[in-house]
Amino acid sequence: MLELCDTLNLHATTPAGLDALTMYDAVQDLIDEARLVPSEADETWTEERCLFSECALMDGEELVGFGRLVWDQDVAGALPKIYDLALRRAYRSAFLIDAIQAELIEQYAYLAEAGEEILTHDGRRVDISPVAARLRDPSALRLCA
Repeated sequence: MLELCDTLNLHATTPAGLDALTMYDAVQDLIDEARLVPSEADETWTEERCLFSECALMDGEELVGFGRLVWDQDVAGALPKIYDLALRRAYRSAFLIDAIQAELIEQYAYLAEAGEEILTHDGRRVDISPVAARLRDPSALRLCA
């Protein structure tokens, strides 16, 4: 069964009960093998890069997808962007790509610290203000009876 997991809020456990080091290694292997958009050769993770959201797509105990939403605050005019989006070939579909991106946006949008426009993994600009407004609207909260 497929499950999207917020990897920044796991409270001492990782998806499928993996220890943090095993999960880190699995993420790095997945990015190296299945990243949708190759990284720039000179691109580095600077101290000024902010990690706003991150999620893993699990199929049982197997990591099959991953993505991050980051912002390079030291780059003038830079927008937050979906970064390191990776999916194993057997799982590559528009639906799963959209699901991972939607989860990353949902995690980021409540505070939207770097603005309400982001770049998707393929460079498209997206206005996330409707998502942010929905998340901030107290009347939209539904409580269980």
